[in-house]
Amino acid sequence: MHQYPRAHVLSSLAVVLRVTAPAAIILTAHEIVRIDRVAQSAAGDATTERYGDLLPPGTNTIHLDRGTYHFRTRGAARLHILDPDSVTVSTARSVTCLPGDARPGT
Repeated sequence: MHQYPRAHVLSSLAVVLRVTAPAAIILTAHEIVRIDRVAQSAAGDATTERYGDLLPPGTNTIHLDRGTYHFRTRGAARLHILDPDSVTVSTARSVTCLPGDARPGT
């Protein structure tokens, strides 16, 4: 019997939050999440810096100042915007297929 080669698929969800006035969000995830604030460097390039502490798995309330924020999750996440007039959300799913025995961390 012909054996098919194995492949490992990694996926993540990228979320961008554009906040026009101070607002709060509630994020529920089953993993540790890092939220980054996006800023412009003096040269005009986009830079990121960690915003607050790493969020533990579970439900967290985060207060955001005006600005743009970014986070990624490997699994599903639930995001509740408490003031939808102040926050715009964009999402994108990323999928990477690793051939054969190429496993993360090996």
